[in-house]
Amino acid sequence: MKCVRSPVSCYRGHRCFLQQLFAIDLNHDGKLDLLVGLNGNLGFEASGDDLIEVLGNGDGTFQTPTILLSHFGAVAVADVNNDGYPDLIQNRDPNGDFGQEGLLYQPGITVYLGSANGEFQQQPSYDLPGVTEPSFNPALVGDFNGDGIPDIAVRCWVTPPPAYLVEPRLVILQGVGDGTFIVTDHTYQLQAGSYPVVGLDFNGDGATDLVELTGLTSSFSTIPAAPAPALDIVLNSSPVLGNTGKATVALDLPATSSETVKLSASDPAIQLTASLNFSTGQQSQDFSFTLGSGFDPTHVFALYATLGTQTATTFGTKPNPNLKVGVTSQLSYPQNPQSTNVTVEPGETFEMFFGITSEGGYSGTFSSLQCSGLPAGAACSFSATSIPILPGGSGTVGVTISTSPTTPFGSQNVTVSGTDGFVTAAASFEMGIGDFSLSVNPTTIVVGPSGNFVATLSSTSTFGLNEPLSFVCNGLPTGAQCSATGLLYTSGPSTGLTFNYNQLAPKDYPFQIVGTADIVSHTVNAILQVGDFTASLDKTTATLSGGQSATFNVTLTSVNHYTSSITVLCQSPKGTVTCAVSPSPVTLNDDGTATVQLNITDTAAASGNRHAAWRSSSGGFFFACLALLCFGVVRCKARPLLTFIGITALATMISCGGSSGGGGGGPPPPQTINISVLAQAASTQSDNNNQKTIGPIVITLD
Repeated sequence: MKCVRSPVSCYRGHRCFLQQLFAIDLNHDGKLDLLVGLNGNLGFEASGDDLIEVLGNGDGTFQTPTILLSHFGAVAVADVNNDGYPDLIQNRDPNGDFGQEGLLYQPGITVYLGSANGEFQQQPSYDLPGVTEPSFNPALVGDFNGDGIPDIAVRCWVTPPPAYLVEPRLVILQGVGDGTFIVTDHTYQLQAGSYPVVGLDFNGDGATDLVELTGLTSSFSTIPAAPAPALDIVLNSSPVLGNTGKATVALDLPATSSETVKLSASDPAIQLTASLNFSTGQQSQDFSFTLGSGFDPTHVFALYATLGTQTATTFGTKPNPNLKVGVTSQLSYPQNPQSTNVTVEPGETFEMFFGITSEGGYSGTFSSLQCSGLPAGAACSFSATSIPILPGGSGTVGVTISTSPTTPFGSQNVTVSGTDGFVTAAASFEMGIGDFSLSVNPTTIVVGPSGNFVATLSSTSTFGLNEPLSFVCNGLPTGAQCSATGLLYTSGPSTGLTFNYNQLAPKDYPFQIVGTADIVSHTVNAILQVGDFTASLDKTTATLSGGQSATFNVTLTSVNHYTSSITVLCQSPKGTVTCAVSPSPVTLNDDGTATVQLNITDTAAASGNRHAAWRSSSGGFFFACLALLCFGVVRCKARPLLTFIGITALATMISCGGSSGGGGGGPPPPQTINISVLAQAASTQSDNNNQKTIGPIVITLD
C-alpha cells in the first residue's frame, strides 16, 4: 500500500488543505484501486471532506469516482484486527456532530472494519475526554507498546486556541487485537510545532517510533517509543483556594484485577486517605484532602500515588493573597459578536460558546455544565462534558439551546455555568422568545394591464427578534411576479416589494405574501387589482363632399375601477381631410364612461371644387387631342380639307376619351380614405403603454 499527500484540487471542484491518496485493493478483486481522503475543513462544515473510492480496471484506467463515506475527513488505513483486510480509522465521532450547522463535533476515533466484500462496518467511537480540537493530520497507526497489535495515536489538544500553541498532546489507544481499543490515560506532551508521523522500529526494541520535522527547517528528529507510566495523579484544581482540595488518580489501563494504590503527602499537616482500591475494569478515582492547621502556605506541597514500584507525583500551592486567583467566564454568540442577547422563535435552536479563562495561574477541570433560567420547554446541551483549564490558559465549549413550539413569548435571563468543585464559572445572557408580524402598503395594489408597481413591505417584531426574512408571493396570475428591492429583517426597516406584470386581464387577483424567519412564517393578504378601459365608435363610415363634415363619438369605458387621463388621436393619410378631437385629453373616472367627439372635415372647398378641378383637367386633355387633330390636317393631302378635319376631329375626340358633356369632362369617381383612431392612456410606471386601436373610420369623398 502506498500513500501520497499533497495540497491539490479536490474531488467535485472543492479546494482542500489536505488530500490523501492511497493505492489499495478496496474490493479485493486483485486490482489496485484508489482511496482519496479529503480534509479541507476538519469537519467544521456540515458537508464535504468526503472519502472517495476510485475502483481500478486493472489496466491502468479507473472507473468513475464515487463517495465511499461522506463527511469523513482525514483517514488512516491499517489492518487493526489482523484479518487480512484493510480497515479505516476516522479522526472523530460521526454520530457526535454538535450544532445545527456542523460547526462543532465530538472529537474521537472511529474504526471501520473492512470485509471480504469490500464494505466497511462502522464500530463504536472512542470519544476523547478533554480533547476539543483535532488535527488536520490523520491518526497515527503503529505498534507503540511492542505487543504485536496495532495501536492508534492521536495528536490533539486539551484546550482550543490559543492555549493549544503550548499544549499539544499525543493520546494513545492501545489495540486489543480484535479491532477494539482501550483509551490509555497517560498523554504525552509535544512541542508546539510538533507534527509526528508514523515511522518504524528504529532502535530494534519491537515498538514503533515516531519521526517529526523540526519546525520549518529541513531537519527531523525521532520520538522513541517508551513504556507508559502505570498511573498518574493530578490535582483537580490548583492552587488550593480553601483548606480542602481534590485530586484524581488514574491508571494508564483499566485494572485487570483488584489493585491498591497507596497515597501520601509531603507535608504531615495534609490529611488524606491512605489508599484507593481499584476493582477490575476501574481506571480512575477521585479523593479529597485537607490542609490542616499546621500547614505552611508558603511552601509547595506534593501528593504521591504509588502502585507497586511506580510512584506518580503532583504538586500544589496555596494562592498568593495579593493576587486575583480563579477564572473568568464569558459567552459569545457567533451570529452577533457585539452582543450576547439572543431572541429566537418558539421551536428554534441556536448555538453559543461558553468560555473559561484562568486568572492568577488557576487550573481545574470544569464539569457539571448546566443552563439555569431557561423558559419553559427550552433545554441546553454541550459539545463536551467538561472544560479543562490550564494555568494561564482558557477553554471553550459549545452550547446548543433548543426551544419548543410551546415555549412562551417573553424575555428571561439565562445563566450558563460549570464548576470544578471549588470555583464556579458562570456567564449570563438575555434570552428572548419573540415573533414578528408582516404588513404591506397598499393592500390593494391598483395597476394597469402592464407595468410594475413598488409596494412597501414592513415587519415588526417582539422581544428583540431580529432575523432575516425570506418571502414568496402565492396566487399571483401568470405573467406577474414579485421581488424584493432590499433585505428585510423581522425588526425592520421596511423594504420595497416590486411587482412586475404584463398583459393581465382586468380583474381582482387575491394573493398572499408569505414571510419566513428561520422556522416561523406569517402571511399577509393583498389584492392585485388590474384595471383597464375599452374604446368604441358609434359609427365607422361617412360620405363627404367638398367642405362637408361628419361627427363621430368615441365612448371610453372604465373596467374594474380603472381611472386615467386618456388622449384620443386620429389621423388621415390625405391632406384633404382633417380630424379634430374634443375634448383632449379626457378624464376617465372609476367605473365611469367618457365621450370624445371626432369632427372629420373634407377640406376640398378651401382650394376649389373637386368637380371643377376634374373638368379643368378634362379640358386640358381635349386641347391635347385637338393638337393631334391639327397635326393630322398638315399631313393629309389625299382628301378635301373640311371632310378630313371633321372626320379626324371626331375620331380624335373618341380615341382621347372625349364626351359630349359641357367642358369636355364628367364627375370624378368616388375616393375612400381610412382614418386610424387611437386611444392612449397616460403612461405611468404601473400602467405602461396602455392603448387601444379602434376603427378605422372609412370616409368616402364624393
